[in-house]
Amino acid sequence: MFFPHLCFICGRESFPDEDASARRRRQPEAAPPWKNWKTSTVQIRKLQSGLQTVCAWTKQIKVGEKWMTPEEFLRSQLHLDLTHGISPQAFREMAQDTEKSG
Repeated sequence: MFFPHLCFICGRESFPDEDASARRRRQPEAAPPWKNWKTSTVQIRKLQSGLQTVCAWTKQIKVGEKWMTPEEFLRSQLHLDLTHGISPQAFREMAQDTEKSG
């Protein structure tokens, strides 16, 4: 039996013990990439034609009157699927913090 885990960053459910084929069966079928290319291209051109306001403190991006996280921006405005990892710099910092506290 699989017990789902929620990603603390994006809130998506994951089942760590399941294989890739089971994960694909559980996920809704995505639209073919060519379906949204025209809409995406228009949106990208619109974004490129102006400045995007980014909060200097939180790094949120302003779209219209709404502030959103960079992840929300990439998903809603550029229709990108995202996953999370850890950069080498963050890993080194985490390892140093762990050594200091341990």
